[in-house]
Amino acid sequence: MTRQRIESLATERVLRQINNVDSQPLIEAFIAQTEVGGPVKNLCAKVSKNLAQQLEDRCSLLEINKRQFIEAAIMDAIARVDAVVEQEGLQEVLAERAAAVESVA
Repeated sequence: MTRQRIESLATERVLRQINNVDSQPLIEAFIAQTEVGGPVKNLCAKVSKNLAQQLEDRCSLLEINKRQFIEAAIMDAIARVDAVVEQEGLQEVLAERAAAVESVA
């Protein structure tokens, strides 16, 4: 799909506003200041070299850092899991099981 120039420019600016791209240096500075004893936690996971390279390639393509990419991916994954949990009624099933265990005890 080929976008018109105005559509491309408008999309870029709208998404920049939505994602607060202009505030990223401030967010990065905040994280750098709060890393010691602050409200951030370092996550570490070993991944295949191929996956790591794909991550670096995509971050380079998008001109974002790995933290931004990984945070967005994790937030999306959590939202998807929450949607499945809600859709399938897992909380209700767990509550029923807990009630059954309590009634036996």
